[in-house]
Amino acid sequence: TSGTATGMVFATGNQTELGKIAGMLQDVQGVDTPLIRRLAQFSKVITAAIIVFCVISFGVGVASGQSATDMLMAVVALAVSAIPEGLPAIMTIALAIGVKRMAARNAVIRKLPAVEALGSATVICSDKTGTLTRNEMTVTHVVCPGGEYTVTGSGYEPTGAVLRDNANPVTVDDSTALAELVQAGILCNEARLSHHDGSWRIDGDPTEGSLLVLGEKLDQTAADVTAKWPRTDAIPFESEQQFMATLNHDHEGNAVIFLKGSPEAVLSRCTSAWESTAPWAVTKWRQAAESMATKGLRVLALAAKKKPPQETVLELEDTSSDFVLLG
Repeated sequence: TSGTATGMVFATGNQTELGKIAGMLQDVQGVDTPLIRRLAQFSKVITAAIIVFCVISFGVGVASGQSATDMLMAVVALAVSAIPEGLPAIMTIALAIGVKRMAARNAVIRKLPAVEALGSATVICSDKTGTLTRNEMTVTHVVCPGGEYTVTGSGYEPTGAVLRDNANPVTVDDSTALAELVQAGILCNEARLSHHDGSWRIDGDPTEGSLLVLGEKLDQTAADVTAKWPRTDAIPFESEQQFMATLNHDHEGNAVIFLKGSPEAVLSRCTSAWESTAPWAVTKWRQAAESMATKGLRVLALAAKKKPPQETVLELEDTSSDFVLLG
């Protein structure tokens, strides 16, 4: 359900499972709106009533001495005059007025009868992601041993700044702790940020993509960082363990395990904070994470741990303890 793999394509188009589903959808019968169903029912009732009335009129006329030919012409004229020919036009005009009113409120309806169906709805369920939101995540707040920072800009376009005390723009040269945090977010990451046709896009998880955008805002591109710290091994994210870990080696003989995940999972594996000589106060960091969560933010914690450079395999036991919290 997660991780990386290599796939082989053996079917395309209508031969795929999705293609078969699309073909089945072509055979699904459309559902009539409440208005169409009521009109159909009304048409049946009025047709039956007109036929019965015409038969009675024809019988009464013939019984009273009128010729059958004259009565036939009379009942035909009676039937034609009784049919409400203007009803479809009146209904269309009424629905068109409804569509115009809804369009003024930025609600566009493709089919006129859908106006009445929407008016009959009492509960509307909507898929939030991609409908009410854009399915884009943005780093807006950073807390690390070097201080607290706010990040401007939204979406995947790397425009914006990292501000300290909501006023002073900073760079990675101003804070080693911030630089380490941004580097960990780029390396412990499966997403890809690219610029295509004038727009920026993310291939992968939107949350991980937001960490790449944060790096771009601080002039730390994923290509440069991963070139300095190539990945040797990784443990993909699993919902059961609530974290992802990567093992990276630089070109100077250093090896570091980077850990990214939920604050609960990461803090429980940490024994200190980055470049901090004070005793480890896990309660302080938990409160910081809870404070961010109460503001409606999705909170991630990142940590690092040195490993002997000759080791190139990352085991699950290596991620159990002795990490240094980056932020």
